[in-house]
Amino acid sequence: MNEEQAEETTTEEQKYRLRTIVSDQDVTELRKPSEEVVLTLADSSGKGFIDKTTAELIQAMKDYVITNEGLGMSAVQLGVGQRIFVMRKPFNTDNLLVVINPRVVRAQGGSTKVEGCFSLPDLPADPMVKRASMIWVNFTDDKGEEYTEEMFVGMDARIFQHELDHLDGVLMVDTKPSGRGFQGWKRSF
Repeated sequence: MNEEQAEETTTEEQKYRLRTIVSDQDVTELRKPSEEVVLTLADSSGKGFIDKTTAELIQAMKDYVITNEGLGMSAVQLGVGQRIFVMRKPFNTDNLLVVINPRVVRAQGGSTKVEGCFSLPDLPADPMVKRASMIWVNFTDDKGEEYTEEMFVGMDARIFQHELDHLDGVLMVDTKPSGRGFQGWKRSF
């Protein structure tokens, strides 16, 4: 690697820095609702296509999830306010699903389980979050394929909702089940 390549790598790493809550600025960035992704219609198939910058962002999210053995990550966690996230689906595999412009159209059931978050690394042990246990969603993947009323169940539904919350500017500490709270979590700034 020459100096020019090293500088380019450093710039890319800084471009997609993980946003963790360590300051008011980080809270402000993570609370901004994300913008819809505009897909380009490039041929007669009717599929939307992503641009090079969006493809690089998606790759950065995938790399972060794989390297850190996570279950999902939204673009806003890397400082980009676009409605995109990646998630493992099924959750216990290496398969990463890219979700663009997601929307929950129906939800049912409920369960309260432990969740974690890359952006909230200092939460106390076992933070519990209540979520729907079954959801039907609309979204587009990174190949321009549209999914309508796609069903997610159990842990896959939980991950989808967690990442969608990020895109809406909601953090898991905002979704605590009543009475349980997140004892021990304090803003340290």
